[in-house]
Amino acid sequence: MSSQPGSGKQILLVDDSPLADDVVRQALEPFGYQVTWVEDGADVPAALAHGLPDLVLLDVMMPRVDGYEVCRRLRADPRTADLPILMLTARAQEVDTVVGLELGADDYLAKPFGERELLARVRALLRRVRRTHSSRTDTADAAASDSILRAGPLIVDLARHQAACSGVPLDLTPTEFELLHQLVLNAGYALKRETLLNQVWGYDWYGSPRVVDTHIQHLRKKLRRCLAQADRPELILTVRGVGYQFAD
Repeated sequence: MSSQPGSGKQILLVDDSPLADDVVRQALEPFGYQVTWVEDGADVPAALAHGLPDLVLLDVMMPRVDGYEVCRRLRADPRTADLPILMLTARAQEVDTVVGLELGADDYLAKPFGERELLARVRALLRRVRRTHSSRTDTADAAASDSILRAGPLIVDLARHQAACSGVPLDLTPTEFELLHQLVLNAGYALKRETLLNQVWGYDWYGSPRVVDTHIQHLRKKLRRCLAQADRPELILTVRGVGYQFAD
């Protein structure tokens, strides 16, 4: 199994359905991923006590502690704040997906889903995390001017994977940081949602562009307190009919 792309990657599945466990294992284990299954959100702390997984597959509807609450707790804990989370939801309404993304989930997948689609989403999300990790380590010796982006009160430190607004650190998920990075890097230019999807989520993404809108909203909320204190207008602008632009 050592030659498999997912070899050594630990996946924690939180879902009350044995069928979901079967589907996830059939989709991921042949490619070297190791799947651990727990049946309810209440069981997550015990599972994490044995070590952090590389990614969490999180169902929404569970009898004791639902996926929304698990997501909120994971993002609130510094130990698990950066843990990649892929929400699995049987709910068809868009608002339910938005709730999960607002709570900090990196991606979502509606049930029923195919094995190939699940595998593609897992690979894309883990690639994003590896890219983020590489930016922290591979650029450690780069000149400060090459690894730090500045835009008004905002500083994006690529080497340390940190962002600050008016000197106040921003608590960003890996996806939010990469999205902010792309916007600041292209400050003054309107970026299509499809462009941001390709740059941040990956070329094999085939979900709804709505995921971009939700993460933009989340970024704006985290920036607004700082901007209000600095008496500055919105930095992330909506370009109607196109996408988004970081104010030049």
